[in-house]
Amino acid sequence: MSLDYLLNISDYNWTSGSTLINIFDLDDFFYDPDGDILSYSVNGTENVVINIDSFNQVSLGNTAGFSGEEFATFIATDGFANASSNLVKFTVEQPPPFEVQTITQVQQSSSSKTVTKKKVASIGIIFDSFRKAVDKGEKIDVPIRIKNTGEIPLSDINLNLVLDKPGLEVTLTLDQISSLGIGAEEPLKMIIDTEKAEDSRYVISLNAKSTDVEESNVFILDILQETGGTIKQVEIAKRLFEDNPECLEFQEIVQRAEEQLLNNQIAQAQANIESAIEGCKSIIRREESPGLINKDYEKLLTYLLVSVVATLFLFSMFLVYKRISYRFKEDEE
Repeated sequence: MSLDYLLNISDYNWTSGSTLINIFDLDDFFYDPDGDILSYSVNGTENVVINIDSFNQVSLGNTAGFSGEEFATFIATDGFANASSNLVKFTVEQPPPFEVQTITQVQQSSSSKTVTKKKVASIGIIFDSFRKAVDKGEKIDVPIRIKNTGEIPLSDINLNLVLDKPGLEVTLTLDQISSLGIGAEEPLKMIIDTEKAEDSRYVISLNAKSTDVEESNVFILDILQETGGTIKQVEIAKRLFEDNPECLEFQEIVQRAEEQLLNNQIAQAQANIESAIEGCKSIIRREESPGLINKDYEKLLTYLLVSVVATLFLFSMFLVYKRISYRFKEDEE
């Protein structure tokens, strides 16, 4: 029996760098008359980040610095039939600029005048990914970059963290930046210890504030139970690919496994990550043992050459035998 798509999903818009958490539930839009459990996927976006959690709640974000429009379609399946949503538009808007007046004295031939200009002060808080899944009890480092994206130098930038609930131990390797030139960036890490975590999801806000500008961004951490070490295998695969660029063709499989982990699809993620690691190892083995392949090739050539020589020898002996037999027969006659 086919699935029912109940009503259209609304379009959404937000400011670049912010995140909409659990903005809607896909179970409100799809229905299976047989009562089967539905699983969901999404197609269509590149810079708009869409996450569907294990409760089918949807969270929205965007890649660093992106603004604009993208479209996506949500797909529901019960394993037998599929149903698609309407085309949903996601609009990511640039945050309003912080304008700072600068006063400059301009010297002319006989006099000087004061020129007042407005320049934009802006700062970016950049995560490689705004969401990550970890095993409970794990301690992780999250790379962050603080970048001056405006038109004036910044100074005395203070960084602070805000958690939506207690249970995590979160610290920054750097909580103050004395100065940041135009276009410059400062790397740091957010260290998260999940040993005392009691919830399955945490939202961490990082705020950056200077005299001229203030900005914030959020990071979502999902605490997973009983993943069978799949999360660690994902990290192993990433390091393996970094050390062996020839394996980058498997990067898409690893990304798919990470998405499956976020959606609590542990078995599928495990299968994908094992496939990616084994595929990479096969490439490495082939490249590390060309000598063995060449030796086998040389053995084959030697065998063929010996076989050809032996065949020619036997054939020549056969011709000699025939010739002697023929002469012997002539002598008898």
